[in-house]
Amino acid sequence: PTSGIYNIGVALDRQEWVSWQVFDVRGLLVGDAATQLLPAGDHALPWDASGVEEGIYLCRVTVGDEVVVVKVVRK
Repeated sequence: PTSGIYNIGVALDRQEWVSWQVFDVRGLLVGDAATQLLPAGDHALPWDASGVEEGIYLCRVTVGDEVVVVKVVRK
C-alpha cells in the first residue's frame, strides 16, 4: 500500500537507459513518463501517487530490452 510517493527499486549491473510509466487498470497513462540514463547500482524510481484515486495501478519499467510490470495498490 502507498499513500504518497511510491518508489520502484531497480538494480543495474551497468549504465542503462531506464524508462517508466504508470497506468490505471484501463490502460490510461496516469503518471508522467520518465526516461533517464542511470549509472550502475541501486536506484529508486519515484511516482507521486497523491494525485490519483485509490485503486490498482501498473508501473511499466523498461531497462534496455527488458520490461517489468509492477502492481501498485493505492489506498
